[in-house]
Amino acid sequence: MDDPILIAASLARRFEGLCLRPYVCPAGYWTIGYGSRWLANGAAVCGRTAPITAAEADNLLLTALRGLQPEIHKLACVSLPVVASASSVAKGIRPSGF
Repeated sequence: MDDPILIAASLARRFEGLCLRPYVCPAGYWTIGYGSRWLANGAAVCGRTAPITAAEADNLLLTALRGLQPEIHKLACVSLPVVASASSVAKGIRPSGF
């Protein structure tokens, strides 16, 4: 596996954990899945958000990571190896929460 998005997703799954019902994260935001703050339709997660499936959580994660990939490349001053790029994404370098 050398796709940085898939590597980052694997790391996020391992360290973020999966919750199929909405919950308040340690930072005080309503989240769902692997820490997603937004649903696939763009709506914010809230306490009344319906539970999602594991497949939906995975889709939210992959969509968020793919959306962040250009931002990571803008922030990087040098070409990064695949693992370093994926690690940066997984560590939460992002312009806004997902």
